[in-house]
Amino acid sequence: MSSGELMIAVLPYLAVFATIVMTALMALSGKDVRKVSMIGLLVSLFLSVFASGIGGRFFGVLFISDFSVFFNIIFLLSAYVIVLFSSSYIKHSSYYLLISLSTLGMMLVSGTTNLVAMYAALEMVALSSYALIVSGRKPENSEAGIKYFIITIFSSAIILLGLALLYAAGGSVDVATMTLTNVPLALFSIILLTAGFGFKTGAAPFNFWVPDVYQGAPSQIAGLLAGAAKKAGFAALFLVFFIPFLVFSRYWMLPWAVLALVTMTFGNIVALSQTNVKRMFAYSIIGQSGYIMIALATVNKFGLIGGLFHSFTHAFMVIGAFFIAAVLGMKGLETIDDYKGLGKRSPFLAFSLLIFLASLAGIPPLAGFVSKFILFSAAIDAGLGWLAVAAVLNSGISVYYYFRLVRSMYSDDTGEKIELPAGAKTAIIVCVLLLAAFGLYPNPILSLAQSAVRFLGFF
Repeated sequence: MSSGELMIAVLPYLAVFATIVMTALMALSGKDVRKVSMIGLLVSLFLSVFASGIGGRFFGVLFISDFSVFFNIIFLLSAYVIVLFSSSYIKHSSYYLLISLSTLGMMLVSGTTNLVAMYAALEMVALSSYALIVSGRKPENSEAGIKYFIITIFSSAIILLGLALLYAAGGSVDVATMTLTNVPLALFSIILLTAGFGFKTGAAPFNFWVPDVYQGAPSQIAGLLAGAAKKAGFAALFLVFFIPFLVFSRYWMLPWAVLALVTMTFGNIVALSQTNVKRMFAYSIIGQSGYIMIALATVNKFGLIGGLFHSFTHAFMVIGAFFIAAVLGMKGLETIDDYKGLGKRSPFLAFSLLIFLASLAGIPPLAGFVSKFILFSAAIDAGLGWLAVAAVLNSGISVYYYFRLVRSMYSDDTGEKIELPAGAKTAIIVCVLLLAAFGLYPNPILSLAQSAVRFLGFF
């Protein structure tokens, strides 16, 4: 790779770093940072798109590839719509600084194969996320923040020990160059990293913290955690399991298949009994994580493409849904019964939430249907027909509780009209359009996902 191409590949990271610096300097002088934050993230997003097809190392730490580009697009686009939405309600500068810091951490997770850098980036995401959770300054925000902080310490310790054993087994801190010669240490590392990343991604039985944290966090930050930070956990998981651990896939394919089954079933079954909308979303997110885990169970290129595509589509389904929960939460509307008559009070919000729920359920022609179809087909191709059947049944269960909310929204109850600021409305529209556009024409994302999978050695 030429020096010019390398510079293009690194520019998105530099642009986010520049946004952080400018935001901090403007905050010190008391200036409004919202526009700078939005522009910086948007510029970084466009630079990431242009970096597609360029690969190489930078100072031995960054490893730019279409894999990192794919996840960077998820992180930057998620952060941009969250900043766009928040700009209508939140003014304090530290909030936007923390979102940029968290985004840069996520980008570094997917953009490195160095174990030390990966761990440091994961901690950067975790600490920024904790600060964002408590930024709402309400008692429930503080409680959620403490729970998140405690689980972060616990999961980070497990991951650190797992990465240390991986280094001992492979003799290198770079997953792209290590050769695992000590089999017992490698297998023990697999067990620890499965548990550690299980906490990060919300896999059962490591997901007990998810409902409390997502319900207690500010709604748009819950969207950031579920839509972007969780995907950083999956990015690290894919890098570790599909590069150095791939030679041991016969040992971990079935355990991940069982974890996928348990995770999706637990999330969807428990979601059935929820009355609080955010808590229902939290259990739904656990179930959706189970679908992404099918990629780890299949260990084939189609499963990985489906897992990456679902990571993309799920980000904007759940972020959009939490945006609406945030708007209605400001009105004191938090339960399914509180949403009665929303179709008349705000036809825009009701229709948008209908789109998000339909995509989460996997109803065509939305993007959620395409990603689930690829994932379930990959499970069948891998000889895991039982897992595909279970996933279809779980999607059927989710239809029930999603459309219980839809029925409530379109009931005959009436109330005062709900007005929406321009920034918040635009952010929701962006999420709706993404799901509709890539449901009808998924080729651009599928093509990039295919290139990302090629980096992992599956073509």
